[in-house]
Amino acid sequence: MNERVDAILEAARLLTSEERREAARRLMSADEPALAAVDEAWISEAEARYQSYKRGEVEALDADEVLAELRTWSDKRKTRKRSLR
Repeated sequence: MNERVDAILEAARLLTSEERREAARRLMSADEPALAAVDEAWISEAEARYQSYKRGEVEALDADEVLAELRTWSDKRKTRKRSLR
């Protein structure tokens, strides 16, 4: 690795985990500034939803149950479309 990258990584080790995540987000989006705002908005939304879940403000749903319900809905929709032809 080059020395500049080594120096940055060494400095990053002194950051808190939250600061490292923020630095990583900024580095990853540096080449695509238009997408950075969208990425940041989704990251903020995901974090807010997770915190709401941790505080018990929202109920989690079982992924297998949700996927099964989605498959049922999708199958019904496909059947209905076929019957309209």
